[in-house]
Amino acid sequence: MIDNKHINKLTAVLMVLAVTGLFAFMLCYKDSASASGMEMDYESTVFDSSDVIDINISMDEAQWEDLLENALSEEYYPCDITVNGTAYENVGVRAKGNTSLSMVVSSDSDRYSFKISFDEYMSGQNLDGLSSLILNNCYSDATMMKEAVCYDMFNFLGADASLYNYAKISINGEYWGVYLALEPVNEEFAIRNYGLDYGQLYKPDSMEMGGPGKMREFNVDSEGNAEAKAPERTMPDERPDNTRIPDGAADFGGKGGGFGGAGEIPEAPEVPAVPDDNSGEPPEAPDSDMPPEIPDGNAPGGFRGGGAGGIMPGGQRPEMPA
Repeated sequence: MIDNKHINKLTAVLMVLAVTGLFAFMLCYKDSASASGMEMDYESTVFDSSDVIDINISMDEAQWEDLLENALSEEYYPCDITVNGTAYENVGVRAKGNTSLSMVVSSDSDRYSFKISFDEYMSGQNLDGLSSLILNNCYSDATMMKEAVCYDMFNFLGADASLYNYAKISINGEYWGVYLALEPVNEEFAIRNYGLDYGQLYKPDSMEMGGPGKMREFNVDSEGNAEAKAPERTMPDERPDNTRIPDGAADFGGKGGGFGGAGEIPEAPEVPAVPDDNSGEPPEAPDSDMPPEIPDGNAPGGFRGGGAGGIMPGGQRPEMPA
């Protein structure tokens, strides 16, 4: 028979083993969930690419027109939405995008990309676990396949990427067009790919570019709010007041060059006379071994003169006498 002293020791050992085993199980479960992610209902109900999603957005006509007129504000408007026959009330919808949004605004089209927020006005409302849905207009892509092929490539390479499917969109029962429906990179995306312990998820704010390779300058107030400065532009026909054009130089050809530069054309230098071929007398030798020199400036015919090897009118060099 085991005495009480040994029973207490055995009980303590068993308790330690039980607690240790429980912690080990929790750590293994946590690592497994984090590594493999979690399956979400919307993977099969929304992003099953064998069927096109059928979406109808019902909202007040005046508010719909206001959304289209003020798309750049990207403000949510209330609506009711039906997805594959299931109705959701009091949902938020807004135009979305960066460059594509501004390009649609500046065009004659009103085919904006949209973001649907199921919990914008009703906390906890979702589409089979999806709190929001992106509807991309595939701007400037006549095939409507480029973005979808890119996501397929990511999946083929084993990279984590958003789920997608094509969607037929109607507004108040009237057909609006085919869009590419996307899973946003948000909390559901992180849980699906990395599990509950997915870490931190950040979304950077975009900064408007000030031209190729240049960032806009910003004014920052005392509260840290930044406002982009308007870029200073110089028109091609404007010239700073301190710009000086050399005397006798063309505005676009430089001194003596370019397109027959402006200024006074110097007289052609005197060239040794060539005797009649029948005289048989050699020409008189010049005083110098150097060829005639054309003064610095504009040479006749728009050629650049000056120095040894000057150019005669017509662009011919004088022959050196024997």
